[in-house]
Amino acid sequence: MQANRIYWAALFILCNCAVVFCHLAPPAGPRRLHHDVADSFKVIQSFPYAVAVVDSDNDTYFSCWTAERKAIDEDARTATYEGHFPSVGRVVPFHVKAVQDSPKFTFTLDDDPTPKEGVFHYTDYENCVVEDIEYHKHQCVLWVKKELMNSVPQTCIDYYVDICGVGVPIHSRDLCGDQ
Repeated sequence: MQANRIYWAALFILCNCAVVFCHLAPPAGPRRLHHDVADSFKVIQSFPYAVAVVDSDNDTYFSCWTAERKAIDEDARTATYEGHFPSVGRVVPFHVKAVQDSPKFTFTLDDDPTPKEGVFHYTDYENCVVEDIEYHKHQCVLWVKKELMNSVPQTCIDYYVDICGVGVPIHSRDLCGDQ
């Protein structure tokens, strides 16, 4: 009987820890710049193709990866993107679902059906998005439209630094080079 209680107590604690640790922690930046709360589905609608010009841990896996929207369902508030990772020569389909009236979204991958979380912390809906995702650990990513990958607007860089707490190369052309 006592062993049964200990088992259930341990299981309860483990499940609660799993719930707590599955959620994204807030990004590391000072967050002093004002911005409106992003609408996750409006972000998805606004960016059919984007380039991740910098991420929080500056690893080569995420260097200039692109996301190309392949399908969108307005009613279900979902989209499918193809993630292209040039540094490792890999293409990964992402299935994204926007949370209603929220900057949050969930996504799954073709090779991993486990739902993961993401948050759009900033966007101007025209040029860039600062996103926090649970993918290959935790990543805070600056996305821009493809046309801007070699001339990232300073405002986008400022918000990325403010939200993610990570510096970027001095010259925005250095972010993705001549890809």
